[in-house]
Amino acid sequence: MSAPNKISRQLSLDLYIDQLKLQDFTPAVIHLRTSQLRHFHVWLEDRDPTPQQVSIYLAELRARGRQPNTIRSHYYALKPYMLYLEAPIKIKLKRHQRLPHYHPKDDVDRLLATIEARNDPWRKLKTRDALIVRTLSLTGIRLSELIALKVYDITQHYLTVRHGKGDKDRVIPLQSTLTIQLKDYISQNNLSASDRIFPLHPTTIDLMFKNYTRKAGLHHLTPHSLRHYFATTLAEKGAPLRHIQELLGHSDIKTTAIYLDLVPQHLSATIKLLEEE
Repeated sequence: MSAPNKISRQLSLDLYIDQLKLQDFTPAVIHLRTSQLRHFHVWLEDRDPTPQQVSIYLAELRARGRQPNTIRSHYYALKPYMLYLEAPIKIKLKRHQRLPHYHPKDDVDRLLATIEARNDPWRKLKTRDALIVRTLSLTGIRLSELIALKVYDITQHYLTVRHGKGDKDRVIPLQSTLTIQLKDYISQNNLSASDRIFPLHPTTIDLMFKNYTRKAGLHHLTPHSLRHYFATTLAEKGAPLRHIQELLGHSDIKTTAIYLDLVPQHLSATIKLLEEE
């Protein structure tokens, strides 16, 4: 490549990075993407940045043993950059599916027992904390949806999630005991219709969980784990996949289908053949 073309290519990269800094990204993301783009340009040497070169570059990263998530991160840095250069890339990256951790009912019961056993100066919070665990595990709502939950979202035996992921609303039937517990909690705390039921920051709830799970000796159990617990429990009991999808608010049923892989009951009869003589 001639010197003027090389200078032009570097100028295009610098201009793109300047635009990147004006976008709504965290400083850490901007730093990472800048580093990845510069690394790509060093790898190019005297070659032009083309879709074919991007494919070769990602393939070389894979050949060097880079993790799938790292390759995907480079791809997400390069895709908008190539679009900026008016040379869009169309590469399909294979997704490596990781199943969520499986938690049986015993784990949730042990967590609730640990909360109930709390006996420090802040033990009055255990009613709230146990209700948070029950609400997450019996409705499958996300932590952000729990925090946004208001009193008027609880009506009769239903819970309404407003502006969930994808700005979608959905209605979830409430288990009868949970309905009573929520209404009692609302009454005891004199909450008005527009009040949030659990006005807490996500970090506060995360720290709360870490404290209880450490004491209970439970690993990998987080607020989001209770969403998985809700789904796997329904899958174990034979609930239709479409119904689980609606309750969880998944836009794609493929996302819901992972719970069938997590609870492969259809293989149980096959394994039982080993017990036959």
